[in-house]
Amino acid sequence: MIVPKTLIENRWQADLSGVYKDYRVIRSQINKDQEAYTLTLQWQGNCPEQVANWKLSAVLDALGYTDEIEQMIGEYSPIVQKAWNDAPTIRRASPMIIEFADRLNLTDEEVDALFTEAAKIQI
Repeated sequence: MIVPKTLIENRWQADLSGVYKDYRVIRSQINKDQEAYTLTLQWQGNCPEQVANWKLSAVLDALGYTDEIEQMIGEYSPIVQKAWNDAPTIRRASPMIIEFADRLNLTDEEVDALFTEAAKIQI
């Protein structure tokens, strides 16, 4: 994964804010352009890193979020819509999940709970 670097206390460091906040760096290497790092990251979040798309959809449906999510997905290009609908798994740190959570006024803890509950579904 390639992430930008940022100046922290007069030292350049990999910027692990935003979607990377729940990851820990296992290995890092500055790129030849000196503008970004290539990192190997390990998930450190409070819920599963990813769940099956159908499981997350089932939890969202049970909680009454399906119509709102479908409306938000409809705002994206047809390619992104297809990718969302056909993806076998959805990552907790996905920019779309973060955007949906913000638009639905869900806290990080509530989104973690959605992923935790989705992971519990067994067939």
